[in-house]
Amino acid sequence: MYSHNRKKHQRRVNKYVRMMNENLRNDPLWKGRYIVYQSGSPFFYQYEDGSGAELCNITLICEDKYTGKQVAKTKNGNEWCFHGGMDIWRFVNDAIIYDFDAWEVSRNG
Repeated sequence: MYSHNRKKHQRRVNKYVRMMNENLRNDPLWKGRYIVYQSGSPFFYQYEDGSGAELCNITLICEDKYTGKQVAKTKNGNEWCFHGGMDIWRFVNDAIIYDFDAWEVSRNG
C-alpha cells in the first residue's frame, strides 16, 4: 500500500479480521466457535526512498472458544492483506484443521 498514513494501514488489516470474524460467527458449521484478533501493537515502517510504508509484525491470534486453545502467527500487514486477506483465511483454516484438530473434539466429552 502506497500510503504514509499508519491508521489507513491498520484499518485495512482490521477490515479483513472483521470480515473473518463475521463469517465465522455466521458459519452454519462452526456457529461462532472461533475468533480472530490482533495482539500487541505493530510498528510502522516507512520506506527509505519515500515510496510508501507498511505495518510490520502484526500478530494475529485464532482462538477456539470451546477448548480455549490459541494459535498465533506474525506477518507484515501487506502479507496479511494480500489478495483480499487470503492469508488470514488460510491461517484460520489451517488453525481449525491442523492446530485445533476440530474434527476430533466432540461436544459430549
